[in-house]
Amino acid sequence: MSDTPTPGAVVAALVAAALGALGAWLSWGDRRPVETVDGQSSYITESLPGLEPGLSGLDPVLVALLGFGAVAVTTTRYTGWRGQAIAALAGAIVVVVSGSMLVTYWVADQYVLGPGLALLLAGGLLLGGVAAHERFGVGLPW
Repeated sequence: MSDTPTPGAVVAALVAAALGALGAWLSWGDRRPVETVDGQSSYITESLPGLEPGLSGLDPVLVALLGFGAVAVTTTRYTGWRGQAIAALAGAIVVVVSGSMLVTYWVADQYVLGPGLALLLAGGLLLGGVAAHERFGVGLPW
């Protein structure tokens, strides 16, 4: 709708980046014990991305995408440049990657979901929602 995002949209984009960074830092899931041998739990040796807390693998890329999208929305507020498409693309990429990991953890019985993946998915959805609302006027008003 408007060429300049509202202050609420800028705050929402910055919150989306912060949620994504926190979600990437936290563990995305944990292994469930497969069996108990002599009173000790036995875990599978297979490893998926995001099982360990901290930034590794794709985590820095996802955080950079969310940060770049938030910067695009913020600079759009103070300049004539329109960055909603960049924010929407960054949010969509984060949603696709975190959504595919969510499905991977969900369908496997050996894993339980952690809070990090939900926060990362929420950050991507929020950033995409900000971009869609500011560009097309759809979604929640900020």
